[in-house]
Amino acid sequence: MAKEEKNELKRRGSSRRRRSLLEDETLTMPKDGVSAFWNNWGKNLVQTLLFGAAIILICFVGQEPPGLRTLGEVAPENVYSDRSFSFLSEVRRKEAEEWIRSSTPREFARNFAGDEMFSKALIRLEDGLLTIEILPTDAKEAAILSLVNELEENFNLSLDLEEFRWIKNWRSFSEGQELFSFLKKTLGKLHLRGVVKFPSTDQKFISEANATREIESSMINLCSGLIILSDLQDGLRFFVEPSDILETYPSLARNIEEIKLLLENGGPFPEDGLSLNDLIESADENASFDAQKFRNDLADRYSNFALKGLHLRTIDRAATT
Repeated sequence: MAKEEKNELKRRGSSRRRRSLLEDETLTMPKDGVSAFWNNWGKNLVQTLLFGAAIILICFVGQEPPGLRTLGEVAPENVYSDRSFSFLSEVRRKEAEEWIRSSTPREFARNFAGDEMFSKALIRLEDGLLTIEILPTDAKEAAILSLVNELEENFNLSLDLEEFRWIKNWRSFSEGQELFSFLKKTLGKLHLRGVVKFPSTDQKFISEANATREIESSMINLCSGLIILSDLQDGLRFFVEPSDILETYPSLARNIEEIKLLLENGGPFPEDGLSLNDLIESADENASFDAQKFRNDLADRYSNFALKGLHLRTIDRAATT
């Protein structure tokens, strides 16, 4: 009995294995015709078409008339909010302000108070120098210090002693020129034209840099006429002593000393006197070089002094609309 049951089980197992092999062969067999195309491509194609149709339908739903919209196109319908609101664009605001500033002519105000203060300081300086000239030698130093302090406290004009030393020669120029009148005239012309920091092309003002160059050029012309030796009518007086410039300009000091000795010994002398420009054009190259350097340095000192009285125009906010 047991042997028959074992044979029955073997037959059933063999039958199941044959059915499994037949099913595997059926699955692995290649399919031909419409069935094969449907299984391989048809399903995917239908799904793709349905998906594309759904996308197009979504894009056009609710549009009258149906159509594609582009960025920046005016909407076909007006949309109103239930409540009012406003939005201020910071970028647009800055652009509008910049346009207003660039298109509105700017008005510049002249610094009359600063001009008047410097003019008063020059008047006081001139009076002080005239007073110092007639003082005894031992009292001059104290008077100079007092005058320098007064100018700084009352007129906000600072001077160092080196500047003051050469400002004392304010009347020592040819053709009757003197430093303070020349400064007032030069600065007055610049202030009348108007000096600003950075002028634009549509303005008639001059820049601070150009005004500075004009002052420097005018001071060189003035210092070229510095009198070294006065004319015969004025007594052939020396306005520059060799000892005052010996350390910095030795060749020029030596040349002036030789002229002094020549006059003391009764030698020939220039009846019209000598100016600094005459020494610059002299045949002595070393003296000429020192004379030119002395002129440029003196012009630089006077220019720096003049720039203390140069006042720039500023934008008048009230007048600029």
